[in-house]
Amino acid sequence: MRKKRPTLIAEALNRILKELGIEHKVKEEMALSCWSEIVGPYIARVSFAERVENGVLYVKVENPAWKHHLFMLRREIIKKINDHLKFDAIKEIVFIDIGQNFKNKV
Repeated sequence: MRKKRPTLIAEALNRILKELGIEHKVKEEMALSCWSEIVGPYIARVSFAERVENGVLYVKVENPAWKHHLFMLRREIIKKINDHLKFDAIKEIVFIDIGQNFKNKV
């Protein structure tokens, strides 16, 4: 009789999420929660991942300069997020300048 090898919890969870058809949505939500970890504390102080819709991550930023800077880094950030998730959940990032209201909105 052949013994089954133990299944890692992460593998089992991913299989269940896929079977339920919610893997993509769960990974999108995970992208929100890992924003600060991915971009680091310096960028996290001036940005806030707000929501994900259809693979597009919407990020609020403190001012136009940061919006431009992060826009130029967006491909690198997308790759880091997807590598972290081990899943291509994020296809694009939209940065939203909310100016002086930044501290009140996050």
